[in-house]
Amino acid sequence: MADDQFLSTTIDAYLLSLANGVRAAQEQLNLLPPEDALGRPQATYYLPRLDFELRVAFEISRTSEGPFDNVGRVPGAAARVAVATLLLRPVQPQDTTVSNFKAEAISTLRGSFVAVPPNQGRPPLVLASAVRRVDARTAEITASLRTAAGEPLPGAEVHFNLDLETTRAVGAPDGISPQSFEFQPGTRLLQGVVPTAADGTAASTLEIDPAEPPGLRVAVAVDAVDRSESLLIGAEVAP
Repeated sequence: MADDQFLSTTIDAYLLSLANGVRAAQEQLNLLPPEDALGRPQATYYLPRLDFELRVAFEISRTSEGPFDNVGRVPGAAARVAVATLLLRPVQPQDTTVSNFKAEAISTLRGSFVAVPPNQGRPPLVLASAVRRVDARTAEITASLRTAAGEPLPGAEVHFNLDLETTRAVGAPDGISPQSFEFQPGTRLLQGVVPTAADGTAASTLEIDPAEPPGLRVAVAVDAVDRSESLLIGAEVAP
């Protein structure tokens, strides 16, 4: 059998290719103009559902690369590792030999792709962060996660992280080489991952090491669900 008669991919990759095809088709339909050349409204098209059925034969093939007789390996011959593969192909009879083994099972895969609104139909999420100064080198960062309708999202993990790359790019003070800058050991976030409370808020505390150079602004990345924010927080200098 020619190699191109096999489905040389995994089932999940095949299903993902179907899903990508449905998305690409819908994107092309979305490009249709709402009006024709004379300004008259045109019909729009939407793919709410796609049913599919895939009939394949799963073939388990093991081929021995070493010398074999009717009862096993020839005495004194070097043993070699057998090659085992799982292939998908149309059902066809195959010859076998004493050193080859093939088993085949027919399977039918059925399923449906159903269109759902973004964010499972819920309003989009909004992440907002605020900074409250505790003292010259300490700041409290509060993140609020709500829907666009104003409803809080409790129980969601909010990640607070020092962002060294952004600090090097825009937060390093004059006279400091951005490429060589590193945070001092005392510059840290006391809480890294915090679940949002019933009101949709989570907080962490930033401490800036006194050994950090004057004028440094520390970049803090705040991530929650699929939303992200970046904050620049500097130490206050006493007058």
